[in-house]
Amino acid sequence: MSAPLLELDGLSLRFDGPAGSLHVLESVSLAVAEGESVGLVGESGSGKSVLARAVLGVHPGPAAPSLTGRILLEGRDVTDGSSRRRAVSMVFQDPSASLNPVVRIGRQVLEAVPPAERGSRARQRAAATELLRAVGLPDPGRRLRSYPAELSGGQRQRVGIAAALAAQPRLLLADEPTTALDVTVQQRVLDLIGELRRERGMALLLITHDLGLLAGRTDRIAVMYAGRVVEDGPTERVLAEPRHPYTRALLAVTPRLSPRRRPPLPQIPGGLPDLREPRTGCPFAPRCERALPECATRPPLLRAGAGHTVSCWAAEGVPV
Repeated sequence: MSAPLLELDGLSLRFDGPAGSLHVLESVSLAVAEGESVGLVGESGSGKSVLARAVLGVHPGPAAPSLTGRILLEGRDVTDGSSRRRAVSMVFQDPSASLNPVVRIGRQVLEAVPPAERGSRARQRAAATELLRAVGLPDPGRRLRSYPAELSGGQRQRVGIAAALAAQPRLLLADEPTTALDVTVQQRVLDLIGELRRERGMALLLITHDLGLLAGRTDRIAVMYAGRVVEDGPTERVLAEPRHPYTRALLAVTPRLSPRRRPPLPQIPGGLPDLREPRTGCPFAPRCERALPECATRPPLLRAGAGHTVSCWAAEGVPV
C-alpha cells in the first residue's frame, strides 16, 4: 500500500509560558489518504484547530510550541517546520479575520502562488478571475478590485476558498469553514468545498464541532477529545454505531428536525479537563456515565475492528 498523503504519528504539542505549560495535543495518530475526505470533530477546546495549524506549520503566539512525534506529508517528515511545498492549504473559520481588509481581493487570491510562477499581469488577472469563477463568486472579473468589506460573509468565505486553491494543494484543511456564516449559506459553502475536492482530486480534512455536518460529506470520521483522538472509523459506521461514550454523547446533543414539538436538547455534563496538566487515564472519565475504575488511572485501551478504532475501556461492540 502507498503511504498516506498526511500521517500524524504520536503527535504531542505543548505551549510553555510564564503561567506554566498547556498540553494541547497528546499522542495523536491520524492518517488521510490521497483524495480522501476525513472529518475531525469535537467540542471547542479539544485541539482540532491547533492540530490543523500544526499540519500547516503555523502556530499562534510569539513562541514556537514543543512538538514530539511526527508530521509526515507526502512521505516527508515536516515536524521541524520544513516547507510544505504547497502540498497543503487551509480555509479558516472566519473569513473576516483571514482576509486583509486593505488589500484587494485579486491580490489576496494570488498570494499563495510564488512570484516566479505568476507571469504577466494579464495572466495573473486571468488566473484570479478563473479561481473566483470556480468558487461561484458572481461577476468575478469585477470582484478582483473589490475589498473584503464590499462582500457578504458567504462571498468572503468563497474568496478564502479560492485563495486556498490558488496553490493547487493536494490536501485542503477546512477549519470550521461555516461558523461565521448564516445557516442558509452554510450548506452552499460545504457543498462547494465537496464539489471542488472531487473535481480537483484533493484530500480534505474537514474540522467541525457538529457531527451532523459530516454525513454524506466524508469517508471517515475522527473524534477528538482533550487533545486525543478517541474514535476513528468509516463515517456511516461511526454515525450508526458509535463506540466511544463521547461520540455517543456528541450524537445525542446534535440538533435534529422533529415534528411540531421538539424535546429539550440534552447536554454533556461537565467540561474539558485542565490543559495545564498532562492527563492520567481517560480525560473523558469525569463526564462519562459508563466510566470504570481503571478509566481514572490507566491509559484507555485501544480496540480495533473492521477499520474502526476506539480508545476506551468501556467501549461496546469492538473486540479486545
